[in-house]
This record gives sequence, structure tokens and C-alpha cells, in this order.
Amino acid sequence: MAFYGEKRRAYDAERRRESSRDMNEIGVIPPCCDWARRVDLLNKPAEWLQTMLPEYFTTDFTPAQLQLTELEWDAIVNGAWQGVQGYRGIGKTTIGYGLILKAVFDGLVKHVIIVTAEGGNSVEQAAAWFRNAIEDDWEAPLEELKPLSRFYPEVALPLQKREGRAQRPVTMHGKPCKIVIKDDRIELPCIYHWNGEYGSECDDVKPSPSCGSLIRFTSVGSGSIRGANHTIQGVGSFRVRAVMLDDVQTDASAASKAEVTKIVNTINKSLKSLSGRQANRKKEPLTIINAITQNQPDDVACKVAENPDFATVTIPFCTELPDNF
Repeated sequence: MAFYGEKRRAYDAERRRESSRDMNEIGVIPPCCDWARRVDLLNKPAEWLQTMLPEYFTTDFTPAQLQLTELEWDAIVNGAWQGVQGYRGIGKTTIGYGLILKAVFDGLVKHVIIVTAEGGNSVEQAAAWFRNAIEDDWEAPLEELKPLSRFYPEVALPLQKREGRAQRPVTMHGKPCKIVIKDDRIELPCIYHWNGEYGSECDDVKPSPSCGSLIRFTSVGSGSIRGANHTIQGVGSFRVRAVMLDDVQTDASAASKAEVTKIVNTINKSLKSLSGRQANRKKEPLTIINAITQNQPDDVACKVAENPDFATVTIPFCTELPDNF
């Protein structure tokens, strides 16, 4: 029966809403391409980096890089403060970013802050690294995507469904995935029906490990290091669980006593207030990784090394002098 006027407009509007819901629904998430391999790599950080991020780790790790990887991963797992001083070019930033990504994707941490040096475009560069790592060619079939996408389809498929459009309201079973990718933060998809070995068709489902996880980006002098709770609907509320300090001093700030003092005070005071309290009133574990290169005598690297809270390790450029120069 034909109808016109207000009824017709309401009918057309409902049809458009239904069509939009169908277009934004991600559908069935397939299982991980190799679940046994993904489980095997849970406690193999160096191997995980080379497997999941081959575009960044193209060669075998050197002994110094393996040492750096193990130190930082142990700090993430145990909620410890770890200072690492290493020479430029060892891969402090890339290894640290990769391990943070692993910890978030595997559900070890839900709320992370990446802190860079003040000034310049260091914050934008940090955010761009993570965006480039997780984004893929959304037009390609799943089997042709990058390893990270194939091993973690619960992240890759919702990102594919966005088709590069920041405001697209992607849903799963009608619930919004709440994906956010901006210059200062990345919020991974909220996936509430997921079984890694069998995908989302299995009856035994629960939130994905990375469901709603947040990675924030800021600079050491921005005043926005203090982190409020990050609430994930249906999962919980999370204080900051991990912080990575990525070469937080520049050549100019390292040469200024005032700037050095300011940065060290931020590290020693502001960071300690980030973690919350457990039900028994004990402080929640907080990982702080300080990856830095010494620039000047008595600079931030030296001051942090004197802090007993950090188990600072210096990775030498040369382990021993050659017998024949």
C-alpha cells in the first residue's frame, strides 16, 4: 500500500538507517591465521618483533639489541622501572615502540603513554609510527595483509571496515567498536565477542585481549602526562599501566641546567602519581621505560641513572677493545 507525506519520510529515514547499520557492521571476525604460533610468541619478544613487524626489523638482532629487548620486556611484564642508556642507532625507539605494541595487542596493558622530547614534531612522529604499524591496505583480502593484521584479525578487520574514514561508526553485533585514531591517541577496537582460536563464530566468546586499549602520545613538557582513568565499557576502568620515555631531552635541553632539572622533576614526581590503587590499597604496578642517549655531562640521562627507582643499564657501543687496531 502506497503512503505519502510524513509516513513516507519516516519510512525512507528508517531504510537509510538500516542500510547504514548493515554497511558499518563488520560481520564475522575470522580466527587468527596461526593461533599456536601466536601463543608460542607470547613470551618471545624478539621473535615476535621480527615476525609481526618485518618492515621495521629486517635483520637479525645483535647481542646488544637482544639485551635491550629482554630488559624492556621484563620491565613491562613485571611492572618495573627500567632505564636503558644506549648509543644512537641501536634501535631504542623502534624496539620500545614494538614491545609496547605487543603488550597492548596481547592484552598485557590497557593504558599506555608515550612521552617524547619537548618541541619539534616528536609527538607526531611517535603517533605516525604506531599508525603505520597497525594500518594496512584495507582493500586487500585478509590473507594478503601484513603479518600483524593476519595474526590479530580482531584489530585488523574493524580497521579495514573503516576504509580510512576517521568518522565511520563501525559496529559489531550492533555495538560500536569505538575506534579512535588521532595525532595524540589511538584507541583499538572494542570487540566483545571473540575467541582467538575460532574467531567470533564460537559460542565461548569474551572480549578480545586488546579490546578498547588506549595509547596516548605527549611531550615531556606538555603538562598532560598525568593520566585519568581510561574506561572501556563492559571491561573496566584502567589507570596508566605503562609509560615509555623516548629520548625526552634534545641537544638544547641537555645543555640547559634548568631544562634538565625540569625534566628530571617531571620524571621523579609526576610519573609516580600515574598508577592507581588496588582493592587492598597497594599501588598498582607501573612500568616506566626510559630509553635515552647521554648528550652532555650531568644531563637527564645521568640524573635518571642516579635514581635508585630505575635499574639503569648502559649498553656500550664497543664491548671490548680490539687486539689489533
